Amino acid sequence: MRSNSTIQEAYLAAYDANADAVFRLCYGKTSNREEAKDMTQEVFARVWVRVSGNKGDIENLRAFIFTVARNLIKDYYKKKKSVLERDLPEGTFEQIPVAADQQLGSESALMLETLKSLDESYREVLMLHLVEGIPINEIAELLSERPNTISVRVKRGIEKMRAKLHIETI
Repeated sequence: MRSNSTIQEAYLAAYDANADAVFRLCYGKTSNREEAKDMTQEVFARVWVRVSGNKGDIENLRAFIFTVARNLIKDYYKKKKSVLERDLPEGTFEQIPVAADQQLGSESALMLETLKSLDESYREVLMLHLVEGIPINEIAELLSERPNTISVRVKRGIEKMRAKLHIETI
């Protein structure tokens, strides 16, 4: 059993190392900055409850953090109810401010839109590997898949992005 100060130090180090990546993952999935902030806070609150409790050590804290984040994202979509355009007040779309990702450079915005247009299985591994820099083996552990499967998904996802952007390889 580890001491409380050791647990707290490990938790704070994990927070510092992963909070931004968890936020980007949540923001990439929800496209809502405030919702992503709330989800990030909830992820680390749940992780703290787990690590500070007497339920045993977590073998891979980073994988556990991302698993909690993915589960929260799934819950978000289960609870989210679709709103039909006809149910919204007239003029709603004219009042919506420019999205934050559209304020990025035009190339970044184009890449982000292309990434959003991919199937979920490709989008998720590309976000984790290319954007967050998580190695294939860790993504495989996180998603309970074989590393070869993840590697193939990354390669195919990149090929699909290139095709959508009309980029030819040399």
